[in-house]
Amino acid sequence: MSVHSKLGKWVGAVLVLASFAAAGQHRVFPERDWRNWVDSFMTEVDREARVALEQPRGSIAGERTAMAIARKVWSEHLGRDVAEAARPYRAFLRHNLWIVTGTDGIERPGDGPVLVLTRDAGAVVLIRPPRVEDQAATLEPRAAEE
Repeated sequence: MSVHSKLGKWVGAVLVLASFAAAGQHRVFPERDWRNWVDSFMTEVDREARVALEQPRGSIAGERTAMAIARKVWSEHLGRDVAEAARPYRAFLRHNLWIVTGTDGIERPGDGPVLVLTRDAGAVVLIRPPRVEDQAATLEPRAAEE
C-alpha cells in the first residue's frame, strides 16, 4: 500500500470522526453544575402550581418514567421536534418534584426544555420551552459596575 493510499485512508477516518463530532451537539457538564442549576431553579418554582390542561399521571417512582412523561408532554405542548432534539434527558428529584430537562445542544445546564412534575401524584407543575441564545444571554449575571 502506498504512502498516499495510507494517508488518504487516515484523512478519511479523521473526516468521518469529525463529522460525527459536529453532528452530535451534546456537551457534558460536571455534576456540580447540574446540582447548582437544579438548586437555583427550585427557588423559582411554585410547588403548588399546576398546568390546567394536564391531568395527574399517578406516582412517579423513577427518573425513566419522569423522562418518558417529559417527552410526551413536550411533544404535545412544544412539538415532537423539540422533544426529540432535546435528547438525551436528565431528571432530578428534589422536594417531591421531578425536574426533567433536555441536554442536547445546550450552552449551560437548564437551557433545554424543562418539565416539573410532582412525584406523589404525577401532576404537571411547569412546562418551559428551551431557552434560545438571546434569552440565555440575558440571564447571565452582570459584572458589578465600578
